[in-house]
Amino acid sequence: MLAKNILRYASTSANLYNFLGDTDFEKHIDIYKGAVANALKAHEDAMTFKVDDLIVEDEFKVLDQPKTNPLIYVTFHTGSYNMLSTLLLKLGREVNVLSDTESVKNSDYNELSELYNTKYKNGCKLEMVNVERDGSIFNVLRQIRKGTATVAYLDGNKGIGGQIKNNSNMLSVNFLKGRVKVRKGLAYISYLLKAPIVLVLNYSIDGLNYIKFYQPFLINEGDKETFCIKAIDKIFQHFEEHVMKFPTQWSNWLYVHNWTDLEYFRDDDENNINKNLGPEYSFNSDRFCPLKLESKFYLFDRKNYSMISIDDELKDVFSHKTSIDERQRLISNLNMSNPSLTRDLFIKQVLI
Repeated sequence: MLAKNILRYASTSANLYNFLGDTDFEKHIDIYKGAVANALKAHEDAMTFKVDDLIVEDEFKVLDQPKTNPLIYVTFHTGSYNMLSTLLLKLGREVNVLSDTESVKNSDYNELSELYNTKYKNGCKLEMVNVERDGSIFNVLRQIRKGTATVAYLDGNKGIGGQIKNNSNMLSVNFLKGRVKVRKGLAYISYLLKAPIVLVLNYSIDGLNYIKFYQPFLINEGDKETFCIKAIDKIFQHFEEHVMKFPTQWSNWLYVHNWTDLEYFRDDDENNINKNLGPEYSFNSDRFCPLKLESKFYLFDRKNYSMISIDDELKDVFSHKTSIDERQRLISNLNMSNPSLTRDLFIKQVLI
């Protein structure tokens, strides 16, 4: 496995551990591989018109609304997550997908308009809009006003794109066992234009793709900030329920730490340091993941998302291949031969 993939796996494992409390670490590699495969499937499904077999759940008749009605569709990278855009193209819509600089450079989706227009001959059109470019927001507003279907992924593919986590435009939202940073610009636009937000989620069961349209968030009387907070909180409540039901279908397990308040996961280590002082220690395998990168050994800290370098002579102490009894013997020997190093590992919470 390439170094970048090893680190992505480690981050995925940390995200599963922190957000779900999942300590079945042997399955984390399978979920990581599944998330990568799911992203490839989503791309292939878009290019091979799997939308023709899509099962649509539209209890609130969102798709029956006139094309001129301004709507903002928000979704996440779960299930076959391109189905929303391809469904709208199949229905003959003009679609703007709000994205960032890196994603817009990916030309794969630029051919969708021609591909779908050729098949369905309905005048459909898709454009990837780089919202990080100066002035792009004014074009987005114009397009929404005239009824262009506007799609945005609230999880981003690799993070929060262009915006730092403490940006004033980021809202901190409870999600599973953690907190995430979310752009609130879409909610502001919804409030400004009186264009309802519609949450749309994809999932797959037994090889079949499903898409579910939730009840639109209507703009009631009240101030802008209150509406934004309530709308985004409600969206993430629905998405949390979805992730709990289909945890292996979310491709963003690889990247969710990029838009996470990591301090939320960190213990008060100063309090922990004063606990359990004694002759017996054990490896904190829930928190630390052993890795080998370019012939060097490391421990990946699932709480701090950081690396600790490990000398070669200590690699067996933390190796996955070392039995529990053998590990305890090695730790005891280390404590007797090098108590200062043992103490240092204890302070870092590697040993507990």
